[in-house]
Amino acid sequence: MSSFLDPKVKPAPPQTSSGGVPGNILMFDGVALDTRCQYCPERNIVLGLCREHSKNINLEVSDVKSVEDIRTALFEPPSDANKVCFGSDATVVAIAPYARSDHYRPVPLVVSASDKTEKGPELALWIRTLLDAYKLHEFGGSISGPIWALGSDGDSTFRSARHIICMTHHLQVVNSDMEIILRSLVGLNLYTSVEGIVGTCDPKHIFKRGFNSKLFMYSTIYILCRICNTSPKYPGLYAI
Repeated sequence: MSSFLDPKVKPAPPQTSSGGVPGNILMFDGVALDTRCQYCPERNIVLGLCREHSKNINLEVSDVKSVEDIRTALFEPPSDANKVCFGSDATVVAIAPYARSDHYRPVPLVVSASDKTEKGPELALWIRTLLDAYKLHEFGGSISGPIWALGSDGDSTFRSARHIICMTHHLQVVNSDMEIILRSLVGLNLYTSVEGIVGTCDPKHIFKRGFNSKLFMYSTIYILCRICNTSPKYPGLYAI
């Protein structure tokens, strides 16, 4: 945040007509990692280990024994309380504005290694820590704008964490024109986080699920972007 959200690097958004600052979406996704360690001379620590178990070992490199302790925790841990794993997947967090045509590209904030054993509640706690850090940072909410939404793909752990954070409080828009409009939209989710953050997802994954389910159904095939269904009367005959 200190580097990428610095107004000298990314200018702060202009204020809205009401005097506020436009909001942002915090986006989460996972990318595959090479399972190996790397030494970081700036921080004098070993990188590449999973966040789930890194607390079990001292990652600072002070002597040969400290490196040997990490090797033991990786390959010969005396117990589960002393083990650590390579990070096989990285949780990538980026932030992007909703109401800007300039500086619109997402800005990466976090890349954190994981062994993918983390469940929804643990990931929700990790995301909550990130939200609190962003809110309190000098270049965070007060300069770059508040977080309006959390977005992720269809991964079950991300969806669970998003649900835990963003489904706690019912949106309060009492005695306003907005309330009349929102309450008339049947099926609209009016629940948010404690500070009003909503949960969202990448729509393409919804379309992909529908496409893939039809693509792999026994009774359906695709030819030249057209759905072909088997005839109930003639199972071997496809009708376009």
